[in-house]
Amino acid sequence: VQTCALPILTVELSVSHERSDELEQQLYIYADAVTQVLERNRGDWGQGMAYGGSYEIDFGPVKPGGRNYVQSAKILIDVLVSQPHYAG
Repeated sequence: VQTCALPILTVELSVSHERSDELEQQLYIYADAVTQVLERNRGDWGQGMAYGGSYEIDFGPVKPGGRNYVQSAKILIDVLVSQPHYAG
């Protein structure tokens, strides 16, 4: 079995609030919840996929959006994919 770190999965989060000073705190709470789920699910995900614990979070700036303010974040997750090795 040949293993290679191929896909990077992306989880995108977005929050909206009428007060810009509360956005960052809310976004950090959601990002923390996602990373806690990832931490609890290290290892084999089945069907040749596994998660070793590596991720990166990119928080975007606060922007005006309609009547409220909006802020987003991307969580990039490294996933290991096993592919069968065929001798030829």
